[in-house]
Amino acid sequence: NGKELDLYFPDKKIAIEFNGGYWHSDIYKNSRYHQDKILLAEQNGIHLINIYEYEWYDNEYKTKIVNFIKRAVDNNTNKIYARNTEVKEIDNNAAYDFLNKYHLQRSVNAVIHLGIFEGNKLLGVMTLGTPRFDTGYQYEILRIEYKDNIVIVGGTEKLFHYFVDKYKPSSIVSYCN
Repeated sequence: NGKELDLYFPDKKIAIEFNGGYWHSDIYKNSRYHQDKILLAEQNGIHLINIYEYEWYDNEYKTKIVNFIKRAVDNNTNKIYARNTEVKEIDNNAAYDFLNKYHLQRSVNAVIHLGIFEGNKLLGVMTLGTPRFDTGYQYEILRIEYKDNIVIVGGTEKLFHYFVDKYKPSSIVSYCN
């Protein structure tokens, strides 16, 4: 429909858009442009990843973006099965350091910090707390992230079930960027 994709991996059904600060600003694009393009891609079975110029020129952010894209398009990641891992509560500092290193949006204040381990090696973190945007829920999943080049098959489900079994929440909400 007259739309273009900067990079497209048809075998993975993944596309990447690089959004320059000038041509993708409100001067040239309406406020729904990027959302509409994501929805159009989704309707065509394509996962569209948007990268904004200001993100790309931040070296720390750029490294996280590159690793995110590698996980999305490359099958050469280390696959671990959740049955071979253990979930444990971790302290705030461990979660903070891990998320600041690996999560695109860095850490955020949380009440509950869960880690998924293989032996004594921390592979992923899930944090939960008081909902920030809709207080109609008891908990919000604030962050979930795994180490670079690692996929834990069933890891998110294992972390989530640990939380539900231990804390018995009445309601949970989560948002995704």
